[in-house]
Amino acid sequence: MQDFGEVENLISNTVDFPMSEEKHRTCVKQGIDVELDDWKHTYDAMDSMLSHVLRSVMDELPEWARQYIIRCVFIPQLGFLILVTVDEDTGQAKYEGEGLEVDIWQQIFTNQDVAYYKTNRMSELDLEFGDLEGEIRGIVTS
Repeated sequence: MQDFGEVENLISNTVDFPMSEEKHRTCVKQGIDVELDDWKHTYDAMDSMLSHVLRSVMDELPEWARQYIIRCVFIPQLGFLILVTVDEDTGQAKYEGEGLEVDIWQQIFTNQDVAYYKTNRMSELDLEFGDLEGEIRGIVTS
């Protein structure tokens, strides 16, 4: 059995206390687990990646529809989604994938004036990246 000093040393060498305080959850220091570090790096770069994906999505849309696309997001457990402006009079999204031959736009939910859509590209991202936040938290808690 380890004594208290050894346990304290193990914890202080593993837990990133400043980051844990900032994120309001336990965070593991870099260099403890290579796979976890890779997931964190990918997760931290997600905003940049989603900006690139948004530009790619916009290039494929009919020009008239581009004004209604707000952004692409990642929501834990739901995955990657495209946000579309909702018409306040009708409550319907102002764009729902019209004019695309092979892409299917499925509305997942609406929140106030925004509709959240799963598209083929968003499903591909789900398969490629999975639920990164869930993976990161899973490693920490397992």
